[in-house]
Order: sequence, then structure tokens, then C-alpha cells
Amino acid sequence: LGQRARNVFRRHRYALQGCRNYLLKHINNPSGQPMSKERMFSANSFFNHRHDIAEEIDDEGLDTVGGLLVLALLFLFGIAVNKTTAECALGKADLDALIIAGLLRQSAARSSDVVAEVQIYPLSHLDLSGNEGVRTKDNCFFVTDFPMESMRLPRNAIMPVGYDTLELLSLSAGARRNPGERVLDMCCGSGIQGIFAVFCRNGLDDDNELVLADINKR
Repeated sequence: LGQRARNVFRRHRYALQGCRNYLLKHINNPSGQPMSKERMFSANSFFNHRHDIAEEIDDEGLDTVGGLLVLALLFLFGIAVNKTTAECALGKADLDALIIAGLLRQSAARSSDVVAEVQIYPLSHLDLSGNEGVRTKDNCFFVTDFPMESMRLPRNAIMPVGYDTLELLSLSAGARRNPGERVLDMCCGSGIQGIFAVFCRNGLDDDNELVLADINKR
């Protein structure tokens, strides 16, 4: 992301728990029962509910929203946001930082809106442990294409974070890395398995080494 853009997400507390709570508040469970607050949602799940959320926005409006919601709408749900609304929520400097980083662009459908170029999934080891605490500094931000874009193979798309990815992370969540260990993630895609294994658990220090490799140059 670049340090400046990453600071924007941290400043507005862009964390999975807050995004998940917003989704749980605005979608209906087919069974009629409230959804568990412990439920994990993949990046695909957020994107698949974009029409439900867009309808809620049309009904309620976006006059008073915070930075977290604007970031979630843009980078998880894939919903276009009015540029003035985004600037009010994020501040002009933070909005400009995202545009300069190539993460946002003007919407082709409506010039007054901005849309995200990529999907950004926030994840901390706390999300997998069931800990209710939110420590934004612990978050990693995994950059992928949106699910719809990932079907366009000639573009060398980066696959979004799905449930299979989250299940694999959960299976290895209890593992600890010892000083001096080396981690190799082959066919890494976004790098979520290798990065999470090192950064989100013990942190990378001089005694640890992480190597990510993929044939996709993106």
C-alpha cells in the first residue's frame, strides 16, 4: 500500500470487526435468527452483499458517515461513493493520498463518485482468536482484485480472500514461529498465508525470514 496510504486505513480504524458489525446490522439471515457476532466474513461475502448495502444507503443516505464506513464501502463492498462525501469523512489529505496511491479513481459511470481499484481485506490475529479487542496497529491489509475481476485471467488477477483462505489460517492460528525460522509461501497470491504467519503472530525481526513467490508479477 505504501506507508502514507496504510496510515489512512489505520487512522480511520479500518478493521474487520467494525466492518463485520456494520454488515451484520444491515443484512437479514435467511433463517430469521440473528447472525452470530463471532461469524467470520470473507472478502467475497462483503462483495456479494454490496446490493443489499447499496439499497440501505439509498434509503438512509450517506450524509453523516465516518471514515471506517466509507473505506468499507469502497474497499470491501466495492460500492462507489460520492467524492464530496468521502472527503468529508476522510479529510481531503487522506482522500488525496488514496488517489495518488492508485487505490481510488473517478467512476466511469458518474464523475462525481470515486471507486476502488482493488479490494483491501483487513485482518489481525485477534480476528481468528475470537478476541473482541480491536488493535488497528496489529492489522495487515491484504490487497486483491474484487471477486468479479478475479475471473479475468488475462489480467493476472489476484484472487480475493475467500473462506478457504480463512479456514487455512484458522487451522494454523495456534502455531508459533521460533526465532531464526524461515517461512516460504509458494504461489502466494496476495501473500496472506506467509505474511499472516510471520507479521501477524510474532512480527518480523532480524532472526526471521519470509520469502513470497508467485509467477504472477502483480
